[in-house]
Amino acid sequence: MSRQLYQQQLQQQQQYHQKQQLYDSSSSSQSKTWRCTGKYSLGESQSSRSPLSITENDLVKYADLNMDLKEINTLFKDLEKKKTQKNNNLKKLSKKKTKNSTQSKRNNREKQFKDEETKFAKNIKKILSEKLRDKALQRLARLIKKPKNGRLDKVSCAISALLEVLKSCNISTSYEHLIQKYREKVAKDYPTGFDNATGFLNDILEKKDISLQDFISKQSVHNKKLGEILQTTIKELPLCSA
Repeated sequence: MSRQLYQQQLQQQQQYHQKQQLYDSSSSSQSKTWRCTGKYSLGESQSSRSPLSITENDLVKYADLNMDLKEINTLFKDLEKKKTQKNNNLKKLSKKKTKNSTQSKRNNREKQFKDEETKFAKNIKKILSEKLRDKALQRLARLIKKPKNGRLDKVSCAISALLEVLKSCNISTSYEHLIQKYREKVAKDYPTGFDNATGFLNDILEKKDISLQDFISKQSVHNKKLGEILQTTIKELPLCSA
């Protein structure tokens, strides 16, 4: 290696470490800019919808994750059939003369369908949480194998979507919660990497100029252990239940 090339590489390393030190010293006092800007919240109450209501339009927000949603589309079709059946039954009841008996039966039909909607929403969230966890793990595996900025973005959004769906089924979680679980996992399984754990995960979650370079550096120093433990942490997240 020529002396000139060696000096260039040394200068690049010094510039990188200066940026890292600047980030580390300022990250606690500055608001973070998250890498993923996608909106993946699910099951929010809207003016004309119940909190449990989910429509096929809600699935559009997951289009950028390229998931196979055939199973979920089948659930929508089944629910639509049950809704049609309910409406037909209500029409038949409306033609009957005994009003008291009819109203009681109408209420029962409505309650039965509400129960079906609740069950449907829980099934949707369960399936989505499973598929999103798998998607996050697939994308993380690709990132670990061949790091690229675009793959950092994809992993970040898969994680973001997973956490949002978990929130919709009352599993308390957030970026901060994930970071804490990851830190605890690293402290237990690989104490040598503890000091770099938060920075490593933030390389994925936060938008920083040095994210990719830092991710590669930490993976190299720790022989990919930090990435492996992150995979395990995501696998161990609780999922929505039906």
